Amino acid sequence: MKLLILLLVVAFTAYVVYARPKPVNIDDEGIEAILNRARRQTPHTKKDHDALIKRLNNEVKQLGIDFCEGDYTKGLQCFEEDVCVGWEEVCDGTQVCGVEKRDDCINSTKGNDAAPNAASERENCDGDEHYLWCPLKTYVPTRCGEDLTIEAGGATFINYLYYDNGMDCFWTVKAAEGQEIVVNFRQFASEPQYDSLSLGTGMKEEPENPGQYIIYKHSGAEVPDPAEFKVESNEIWVRFTSDDWDRKSGFSLEVTDASAKDPGVTRESPFNVEKNQTCGGELQLEADEEKIITSPGFPQYYPNYFECVWTVTVPKGRHVGVGFEYFSLEKGADFLEIGDGSSPGDDTVDKLTGNTIPTSAVTTSTNKAWLRFTSDVANNRLGFKAKVRDQPHNSCGGDIEVPRDGSIIIASPLFPDLGYRINMDCVWTIQGDPERGLTVVFKEFQTEPRFDTMSAGFGPIPARDGSNYVISGHSGKRLPDPYEFTTSTNTAWIYFKTDNEKIDRGFKLEVYDSAVKESNTTVATQVPLEIDYDCGDRLSVDPTTGKIVIQSPGYPGRYRPLLDCTWTVDFQYEADITTKFETFYTETGRDVLSIGTGKDPDDKESVVLDMYGGTIIPAAMRLNRTRHLWLRFLTDFVNERSGWSLILATVPNSRCGGFFTVPLNGTLVLSTPGYPGYYPPGLTCRYTINGPDDHRLRVSIPEFYTARLDDELSIGEGCRERDPDSIFVVDRHSGIGPPNPSIYLPRSSAVWMSFKVRGLGNRYKGWLATFTDAKIKADARLDDMGMPIRCQDIGPTEPPPPSTPTPPPTDEGGSGWFPYWYDLLDNEGSGQRAEDGIKVNDYPDFL
Repeated sequence: MKLLILLLVVAFTAYVVYARPKPVNIDDEGIEAILNRARRQTPHTKKDHDALIKRLNNEVKQLGIDFCEGDYTKGLQCFEEDVCVGWEEVCDGTQVCGVEKRDDCINSTKGNDAAPNAASERENCDGDEHYLWCPLKTYVPTRCGEDLTIEAGGATFINYLYYDNGMDCFWTVKAAEGQEIVVNFRQFASEPQYDSLSLGTGMKEEPENPGQYIIYKHSGAEVPDPAEFKVESNEIWVRFTSDDWDRKSGFSLEVTDASAKDPGVTRESPFNVEKNQTCGGELQLEADEEKIITSPGFPQYYPNYFECVWTVTVPKGRHVGVGFEYFSLEKGADFLEIGDGSSPGDDTVDKLTGNTIPTSAVTTSTNKAWLRFTSDVANNRLGFKAKVRDQPHNSCGGDIEVPRDGSIIIASPLFPDLGYRINMDCVWTIQGDPERGLTVVFKEFQTEPRFDTMSAGFGPIPARDGSNYVISGHSGKRLPDPYEFTTSTNTAWIYFKTDNEKIDRGFKLEVYDSAVKESNTTVATQVPLEIDYDCGDRLSVDPTTGKIVIQSPGYPGRYRPLLDCTWTVDFQYEADITTKFETFYTETGRDVLSIGTGKDPDDKESVVLDMYGGTIIPAAMRLNRTRHLWLRFLTDFVNERSGWSLILATVPNSRCGGFFTVPLNGTLVLSTPGYPGYYPPGLTCRYTINGPDDHRLRVSIPEFYTARLDDELSIGEGCRERDPDSIFVVDRHSGIGPPNPSIYLPRSSAVWMSFKVRGLGNRYKGWLATFTDAKIKADARLDDMGMPIRCQDIGPTEPPPPSTPTPPPTDEGGSGWFPYWYDLLDNEGSGQRAEDGIKVNDYPDFL
């Protein structure tokens, strides 16, 4: 029980602290004030109010109407009339809009038999506003506050004692024209800094006109000073807002016509004074230097109505960065702006407010920056503590230029404010003066050992064969060896990659013009490593399955370094092909698989379809009418991964029945409709498949999944099942698994198939069948005149109308595939049906 209480206390403390961020080096009183705040929930808060207003605005906009005088509190504007209807009048049964039209209606019905008296005339013509306006009333929020008036010499009160949390209340008070108003605060107590009252002249608050404010966001336990004063206007407004946290006893004020009493004090706007600008300054930073700036008075509360401007300059060719240790400003009122250059207000990069500490540095694009802090006339917070510095190039890679006689800083992403992130792959390319070299010096280094690695070298990019590497795959908490080197060329590179688990602080290095700094370690081109060509192959797709699997060398283990593998894949005929990767894991940007059309990746007519690298499995791709493909896999000499597995498959024709011809020396692939998804119920599919040039066909059924005894596939020789000389090769096969045997070589040059679904379907993916040119002449089928009989495509037909019956197709000569309604005819075919348990020798040749 004690442990549970301790955990709850710790959780509550963390919750409160993070809701109002704990300051750095803040005194005990400031910490206690933060920790003692308690959050409360109140119904009908400003958030509820805003949500209702948003909904109401959307509904009004959709109806194409407007609020009365643009104010949602006053109701709706009548169509094409200078008349408003208040919310209390909407849908109350009394017409306000269109009264003139109502009168015209009454006049037009006088004397009409349908309306013999005045009462019935009014009943027929009278009405209400549009019925679609009625629901709008439900979205009008209940107002906190009211509009008040005072007579000459009179008074009124505004009381809000023990106010609720999360409120935004607004009152107006109006005296007679030409009069002035006296305000007397009789009581005031609100949560300091967070629950406040403003008062100004006019009937609405105008933030863009600060001169109208008489009191601006007053809060705390004291009444304003002076508590009683005169306002030189006959109209005032009062706004009180509270947050979701602590609350106090509230306020009470009396508003009197000045003709009744005059306190002798006239209060003016708090904005009628100049801002205090005794803060800020100029900062000149050296290379790799940083300095601290803070809000005035930090770590105490900053003063009101201040404006501080800092200008920061770093060496030429570098950038200014601003990182934060602490940040808490009054949200929406006090701001810190940061921009490029030395003129505040120009080229603003960021404008910060509230209490969220920026997670990464704000960076300028030049070597100069300005910062401007402004606070308004009321309420304050603890402010900010920021580091301004010579900002390193800490994006994930990029092209960087070293100025002549200068230097630049490069660091891992988010350094030094945060650690780098997982799954990063960053390459920085560095270029200096064409007549000079570069010197690279590492200053800090801390990465996850073995897995988050950094390499560095000279030249424009890392060479695959390692010939321009100086540092290869370094990791851990020590500086690399060598930690500095000088190149003879004006180009260098840094390569940093991380895995998908732990992170660390990262690294920082400086790159100099070699005339400024030169290292004792001078690098030269290394002897290139040998490329490994012992991989790849020339492959053909198995016509019985219509697919082939290609994998990286050593899969599922790691592939070898410095691979240059080429596979060429031949399909026996032009077909639609799908590519599907089962897995894919290579070094991003360095180990790349390319896929293209043709037989040779170096052929100018070859087309590269796509290139893949990294850890994301590539999306499936469909290629139309393809005969040849190639794959090329290139790897560098470090960071081998587990590689990839790719399935290439021909796309089957999934039409329900039809007349098909196998290409010469090619293959035709058929499947059930919807394959490899479930086939639908109620199918009767009939197929006729012709061999090319009177060749026999090699028939294969590699996959078969149907409802046992219900959904059956039959295959036979000839043009159709009902031909007199048709012989069944597969007789009503169903269930799971191909027929046995699953490969056949019929004697004829034509084969028919029939697939009937008597079950519910939608649970089985069906079958896959391939028909390949066997390149063997078939037995000739001759008619009575001795002429070859060829199958004919009669095309799809519909069942004939009952009134005009059509005789079935004749058996002579073969007539191609039959429509789905053919089984309804009375004519029975004479095909020979095979017996169960038939021997291989009883059929045409099997393979």
